[in-house]
Amino acid sequence: MGGSRRAFRIEVAAACWLVLASTAFAAPAANPAEDDPWAADKACKTGDATACYNVGLVYEDGLCCDEDGEDYFPRYTGIAAQRFRSACDGGEPRGCMSLGWIYTTGLGEKKDPAAAAPLFAKACAANIYEACDSSGVDYRDGRGVAMDKKKAATQFAKACNGSASFCHYFGLATEKGEGVKADFAKAGVLFERACTAGNPSACFDRGRLFYEGKGGALDKTRAAEFFSIACKKFSPEACVMLGKQLAFGDGVPKNGAEASKKLTDPCMMGRDPSACGPLGAVHYNGDGVPRDPAKSALMFKRGCDKGDAPSCHMLALQARAGDGLAKNEAWAADAFAKLCAAGFALSCKAAKAAQ
Repeated sequence: MGGSRRAFRIEVAAACWLVLASTAFAAPAANPAEDDPWAADKACKTGDATACYNVGLVYEDGLCCDEDGEDYFPRYTGIAAQRFRSACDGGEPRGCMSLGWIYTTGLGEKKDPAAAAPLFAKACAANIYEACDSSGVDYRDGRGVAMDKKKAATQFAKACNGSASFCHYFGLATEKGEGVKADFAKAGVLFERACTAGNPSACFDRGRLFYEGKGGALDKTRAAEFFSIACKKFSPEACVMLGKQLAFGDGVPKNGAEASKKLTDPCMMGRDPSACGPLGAVHYNGDGVPRDPAKSALMFKRGCDKGDAPSCHMLALQARAGDGLAKNEAWAADAFAKLCAAGFALSCKAAKAAQ
């Protein structure tokens, strides 16, 4: 069948995406089993471990469609697990890694981290670097094995040495001193290597170290550059950080309109309450957008309801002034007192003034 009549049907569960998103960045190589999966399946049954791995991938995703719109090769994740097992037992380490993913995600077999962990370790020993990254997570988090930060760091280091895209977790271990000596400067180098290789989480963490001044001079302009790279690669936390910088002109020229674009969804959809404070400030002050105290109060309330202290403080200021919402000095005074008691220093002065 021609390539124009065939396409992958990809159905990746959210849990699987969370596991894979930080590690898989390169486009996968062409799978020869796609051209004739039946022949590959036959070869697998005669002991060809590589064929077992390749046809396992086809069973895992399925192929579609024929001229009538019917499945060309249906998706059977249970059979995929069987083929990956045959591949692994036959000496194909990629089969071990893929079976490990199935046990980790529960797609095709019952979720079983204890079964996945030795499979990742076996594939890592055969220099499948993605498996080293996963094995490191197992040891770091105690996922299916006893927690061992030093062993985790060893696996992360091997993954990083094999492929720069897998340097992110080793960077985190190096930053935190988990299993290796803490070294902010080295962590920054590792994050930058992984960022350059296409890992958006690593770009965010490189920016974060610049923003916090860890491992070198504080440099919020460089931080914004890395947040921007990560944001363009769909890192939500990077978009929020960049939005905050744009809202306050923090290391970048102030741009309220652009800040509003980056902060609105994370705030109003409840994904990141910390976005609501700067977003509300932009709309309250009319920075690049029409001034709208009622709208800002709604944004501050959204963040406050989710436990964001700066949003609660700003909402209390508006309630005290009756600007954009009904004046309520008693509620504002109570809010300031509670925020101060919880350690939000900015509210302490307001609480004292309200007494």
